[in-house]
Amino acid sequence: MATDSSEWLRECSVCYARGLEKEVIKCAGCVVMLYCSEGCQQRDSPSHQAVCATIKQYAARETELCHLPFTFAKETTDRMFHEHKAVDFLKRHGVYGRGLWRRESPLLHKTQTQRKCGYFTNREEDDQWILTEERSLLTSCPATPPPSPSAPLCDWQQYYVFRGLPLHSPVAAVLSCPLTLYFILTTCLRNDDPELFQRLVSGQTFVIHILGVEKEVEMKEAFLECARLLPGCRFHLVMIGKHLSKMVHGYCWEKDNLRLSVHRALYHDLQLPAPQIAVGFNAGLPAYPTWPPTLTKLMEQRTPAYFTDQSEYSCGCVSMAISSLGIPGVSPVIVNPFRSPLRIVTREQDMPWFPNAFLYRLLYESRGDLID
Repeated sequence: MATDSSEWLRECSVCYARGLEKEVIKCAGCVVMLYCSEGCQQRDSPSHQAVCATIKQYAARETELCHLPFTFAKETTDRMFHEHKAVDFLKRHGVYGRGLWRRESPLLHKTQTQRKCGYFTNREEDDQWILTEERSLLTSCPATPPPSPSAPLCDWQQYYVFRGLPLHSPVAAVLSCPLTLYFILTTCLRNDDPELFQRLVSGQTFVIHILGVEKEVEMKEAFLECARLLPGCRFHLVMIGKHLSKMVHGYCWEKDNLRLSVHRALYHDLQLPAPQIAVGFNAGLPAYPTWPPTLTKLMEQRTPAYFTDQSEYSCGCVSMAISSLGIPGVSPVIVNPFRSPLRIVTREQDMPWFPNAFLYRLLYESRGDLID
């Protein structure tokens, strides 16, 4: 495949050779997987044919996943919203590399991986501008929101209206995790465990373990937005992740009705009291060998556990991954209304991936609607 450094290059899913979009061959069945030649496509055929129909089914969700209320949605959900276009988009909005946007700035993140999660002490002031009147580059939204909504906010449209945000503001990209947590608490938990939901709204401290954190550990001001939407509740977010800077291990922070603490460790290696719920954002449960002992611990504790994933294909593999652990399965996967509007575009395929796109929970009792 020829190359041209002035254009974004696609990649063969078999040999990883790179070339221009017009040069790749797409599978005629799923129209998702990319190949550099018929030879590579034929080599992949035995394994791909077993999953081609499933991939096609997942790809058919693209219209639903791209249906977002933002004026920029057509741009950021496009199949070719690659990293260079993402940089241009963020720079046009004046947020590239700023505060909470560091983790949404792809090229910056690639070249500054040594800066992982070390911002609590020396960059705190730069993290606060996102929702403050005097420093926001996006909106004149005040730091303190109006009184809590009379009914749970169920999607981005409702949240933007409630907060007085213009639909051209891309702030949803950095609020996807906090608003997903809000949705889990106010909609999912209310339906799944009404008794536990009553504890949440009773004003008792509600402990939430956030598992496998990396970028989330830098987002304390963003998670404060979730707490502010539920002013009658008190939260203790315990963030746990192995791949964190030593600088943040043991860090504690408290503001308004939110307390946050950080542990640099694998969850199953910690001796912590069981939380009210556990949450893993963009977890990829089938992909990482550290998840099984963590899931086993959650099951032994009978901890209600919710997970998001960017890939429906990954969600579909969860039941197989957890079957050996004695966990019956997971709830039906739903499209998360608070998914990020910034599409994840990969070089070797065209699946509709979005951060926090899909949401499900572990089920510790057998049910007839488990994912097969």
